[in-house]
Amino acid sequence: MEFTIGRAFAVLILVAVACARLCEAAEDTNEVSHICTEDHIFDADVKTAWTAATEEAVTKTPSNGFHYKAESTAGFLYKTTIWAIGACNGRLDETECSRCMRSAKDQLDAVCSSFLVNPSVGAQIRLVDCRLRWETYNFDW
Repeated sequence: MEFTIGRAFAVLILVAVACARLCEAAEDTNEVSHICTEDHIFDADVKTAWTAATEEAVTKTPSNGFHYKAESTAGFLYKTTIWAIGACNGRLDETECSRCMRSAKDQLDAVCSSFLVNPSVGAQIRLVDCRLRWETYNFDW
């Protein structure tokens, strides 16, 4: 087999196309915007509901059509329900959506300063390829 410039060029094109597909940027987790309410959750039972709802939205969004709504109710005398919605860009695969949702949760925890101790009553973050929101009232996007 004789080496020619034409063959070398063809191989180079094939390698470039393969690399473009493999090296293509996955999910974009750059923040577009976020909102955190000034009111915070102090009740331990409500924090449990918040944890359950947000974690369910983060973990189930990727395997449920890239849009998932969760709810969790807690409290003994005064019941409180937390609703959470996660959504991903439809071009992402399930793994990319999962990473994006986890990043959204982590970034929202970071931007709402008292979050890890006392989460905001309502909060949302929009990244380029996914978003996460929760509230103490039922809502839709």
